Amino acid sequence: MQKLNETEQWKRIGSYGFKFEQYILADDPEHEPDISAPVNESEEFNCVLRTRLEGLDLLYGAEMDGIVSNEKCDLTSVDLNTLEHVEVKVRRKETTYRQGQNFLKFNLVKWWCQSFLVGIQRIYMGLRNDEGIVKEIQVLDVSSLPKMAKEYWSPAVCVDFLNEFLNMVKKTLRNTNCPYSVFEFYWNPANQKSITYRYHEGNNDLSFLPDWYIEGVSNKSTNSV
Repeated sequence: MQKLNETEQWKRIGSYGFKFEQYILADDPEHEPDISAPVNESEEFNCVLRTRLEGLDLLYGAEMDGIVSNEKCDLTSVDLNTLEHVEVKVRRKETTYRQGQNFLKFNLVKWWCQSFLVGIQRIYMGLRNDEGIVKEIQVLDVSSLPKMAKEYWSPAVCVDFLNEFLNMVKKTLRNTNCPYSVFEFYWNPANQKSITYRYHEGNNDLSFLPDWYIEGVSNKSTNSV
């Protein structure tokens, strides 16, 4: 019974963020947000980004919470690179010194990594109470996050770790040419130098590329030869 209650509590806490987004974001900057509509937690807007890191070409997707604009934008026709994307977060306002330090040590590093990789410059953070009511909104400059938490983590270390991990992935998958095979990578925080993986060969329960995609890529590769 206790575990069930804990699960329901985490679901409720998770819903706070979606509801806060509904309060702070609007479809049209000239109109107030529609807070009466049911929250659809499955709805999201994603972008596909491309960048380079230490000689590696990266292609990845990321969810975008909102944009800053004085006029309504048609996201199907506008150049998304010209828009200022923002992240929206909600968290419980700390009541003790230790809670504040944990926020700097654990939350900010995740927020910085998430925002840095997609070029987000500002985070709109709602501070809530135990009932989920946001009492205060703060705007965080992403570039200032490392300074706020300089005693606990370094952005250079984060980027170096990412580079090391991606090179390991590249080396591990070098001789693999099966679209169904899956590699599961594990990192043990207790041993920060230990990254292990599990190999699932061939078509299996963890295979995630759909057949239509595999066939499309195969046909395109064949036609380009």
